[in-house]
Amino acid sequence: MRYHVLAGVAAIMLGALVMGCTNTKPAPAEVQAGPLSAPLPADVVTRVDDLRKQIDQLASSVDHLPANNEQTYRLQLSQGLEEVIQALRLAGSDQNSGTFQSQVDAITKAIGQLRTQPTDVTLRAHTTVALRAVRNALHDIYQKHFSDTASIKGHLMGLDSTLPALDSSQGALYRVAATDTFSMAVATLRQFADAYSALQPHNQPAAPSAETKSEPAADQADANR
Repeated sequence: MRYHVLAGVAAIMLGALVMGCTNTKPAPAEVQAGPLSAPLPADVVTRVDDLRKQIDQLASSVDHLPANNEQTYRLQLSQGLEEVIQALRLAGSDQNSGTFQSQVDAITKAIGQLRTQPTDVTLRAHTTVALRAVRNALHDIYQKHFSDTASIKGHLMGLDSTLPALDSSQGALYRVAATDTFSMAVATLRQFADAYSALQPHNQPAAPSAETKSEPAADQADANR
């Protein structure tokens, strides 16, 4: 009898030991840095060129929206929003405000929700959050760098005018409304790129060479002869 009791206790202890080993959580995998967290070019000209390339890619994404069905729309929109984040980083690379970063974080979170919660309700909710965050980030860059640029202000006003439809539309009509907002955001980013380019020195006249400077003197010498 005693032998059976001891055997039972040993079995219980062994089972607890096995369970303890089984429940041990593995160390979390190291998070790899994605393209959206990669360092930006330090050179302003290169950064503006990269911004233009990103905007061209975004314009191509707009051409495919709105999609024929919700599933395709979610996939294409989430990809487009990732491209918008990169464009915002390039356009506002020196933005250190918490407001700007919080908008980028909101867009990033909405992208994840769009990819994991595929219903019409969540599509509207998370897309609206993302697009309003894009709008806020664009206004943040405008206030810091281009508050006196009328063309950018006009585009931002056009962007703002598309927002009410996000709250009043559903289904396919909502996808159309969201595409309008997305398209205006891309157009505003292009205005930022144009404004940054205008600030860069281009086609400055080259300084006259020593040979060019000596020509008038040589001509004058010939005339004196």
